[in-house]
Amino acid sequence: DLDRSVRFYRDGLGFEQEFVVEEYGWAQLMAGLVPVALYKPGQGGGSRTPGGSTDFHLQTDELEALQERLESIGANIGGGIVKADDDVEYLEVQDPDGNVLRLTRD
Repeated sequence: DLDRSVRFYRDGLGFEQEFVVEEYGWAQLMAGLVPVALYKPGQGGGSRTPGGSTDFHLQTDELEALQERLESIGANIGGGIVKADDDVEYLEVQDPDGNVLRLTRD
């Protein structure tokens, strides 16, 4: 569901929506200066199976505010903010397709 995924990244993570082309299964958003493409496997590009860890880490200095924003849209954020053994604080969240993103404190 491309629309659901766009809402997650736009409304939950605050990415800026550039465009959605449903007939090609492709959406593009911006995370600051970095473009992020979402696509339906086998349609918009690539054939990866949704779900699992993407090894995709984002940094923010507003981890608590981001957690609240994600909770407000019903995102699966697991156990909340975690402090790792190396003192890095992070939050893991699943996007609507089950892809796991790690959000770390900047």
